[in-house]
Amino acid sequence: QDAAMSASLMLLAGSALRAQWHSRGAQLLCAQQPRLVRGFAVVPEAGDSHDDFKPKVVPVDDVTALLEGDVKAHDVFVYMKGVPTAPQCGFSNQVCRVLDAYGVRFGSRNVLSDQDVREGVKKFTGWPTIPQIFIKGEFIGGSDILYKMHEDGELETVLGPIIQQQNAAEKAGVKSEIHIK
Repeated sequence: QDAAMSASLMLLAGSALRAQWHSRGAQLLCAQQPRLVRGFAVVPEAGDSHDDFKPKVVPVDDVTALLEGDVKAHDVFVYMKGVPTAPQCGFSNQVCRVLDAYGVRFGSRNVLSDQDVREGVKKFTGWPTIPQIFIKGEFIGGSDILYKMHEDGELETVLGPIIQQQNAAEKAGVKSEIHIK
């Protein structure tokens, strides 16, 4: 009977539990009402999700080439958590809002969608944190560096020619959109 009583004990999330053993068996005392435990989504089986919603994984050998291609293809590029319209960290949000304030169009890659890219960009730059900002192919730093450049007026000097070029291209009919990957 004790084994059956022990097997019937359940762990309840958030409850302070205490088991007291009496001569007649186990008795479970709860200090508060049990709460429901939040369930987590499961990864769908292959074929259960549309290709647009499946994680994109870049082979490790191609990560450096991918990073170099991103940086060369855009005057301003940000490796961030989330996307510019929905950043998933405060620092990534800060970078996007600062760049938006200048009106510069920039490319980005969500490092949360591929662990190899997330770790690869850190090795590529030798910088341990995300977001990471590149301007004209040069690694600038993280959100703290970008914000300091903004405060010091240096960012306006660096971005000014890029913004003028983007505006001229737009007037000439060349569409230049924010490039989100």
